[in-house]
Amino acid sequence: MDKWNAKIAEWQNYALTFGRNMDFEYWGSSELIHRLSIEKHAGRMLFWFSQEDFSEAWFKNQVETSIENLGERYTEDLNIELEIATYFNAAFRNAAFCQEVKQHFNALLIGLNKFMQGFAPFWEASCAEKLRKAEKTIKTICESTQPAEIAYIDIESLQKCIQIVCQLVNDSEAYIEREADENRKKDLQHTLQKTWGGLSDFEKFLRRPNLLIANNPNVLLAGEAGIGKSHLLADIAQNQIIQNKPCLLFLGQHFVTEEAPWTQILHNLLRLNCNEKQLLGALNAKAEAQGERLLFVIDAINEGKGKYFA
Repeated sequence: MDKWNAKIAEWQNYALTFGRNMDFEYWGSSELIHRLSIEKHAGRMLFWFSQEDFSEAWFKNQVETSIENLGERYTEDLNIELEIATYFNAAFRNAAFCQEVKQHFNALLIGLNKFMQGFAPFWEASCAEKLRKAEKTIKTICESTQPAEIAYIDIESLQKCIQIVCQLVNDSEAYIEREADENRKKDLQHTLQKTWGGLSDFEKFLRRPNLLIANNPNVLLAGEAGIGKSHLLADIAQNQIIQNKPCLLFLGQHFVTEEAPWTQILHNLLRLNCNEKQLLGALNAKAEAQGERLLFVIDAINEGKGKYFA
């Protein structure tokens, strides 16, 4: 422990040079073993210390085997960009989702800033304070969508902020007529039109399911046979593998017994010696390590014996 104590003193002194006080808690082998022995950490135990692979090659082999078994339902050369694919970006909370959301928020905030600059001289102090509070809340929610951590996106508060802003914009229309300078009046009219346009675009974005899926990443894809559902799911899974992002793809046709689905997934398809909680815990640990959610797909669950579980 002498080396540990010496390091603690070194780190604390270094932190003090930045005006920070820091404490360090020692976790030795017994402390780690105790924590990992707790049931809720069984998945992490499986991921980090079991003999199971969970490597990029392991995930790649699983997905490629499933795609090969799709046969004619998947054609690698056929790839059409569809809006529905962005829903899966939302489920992953990946860089593409974060960038798209940031662009929408930034456009809105820039528009609100210009709106405030143009109309604040006409407002009472309470109106300006309402807009500042709404703007602050919108910025905070925007930060919650970014990749530092997978935080809950408060859509309800966001919608309330937009309602407040819409009311302020609506009330501000009356101030334009009070402006005597014609050039200034035209500028205000232009600002108001741009603000309404920005709010309309943002409300359209809110009506899309992306943010809902980001909070609750469970997607049920339904449609008539032959319209390309299997191809879409396989293509998304393949793209994840190409980007070295782990995912799992199962086919309903491989659920061939009346055993519980998890029993078939674990023992027949993945051939793992663990239970579903341990597997999901291990996959969560893998997802945490990569900084985004892991895709778990069952295609055509209504095929084979899977239809009895759908």
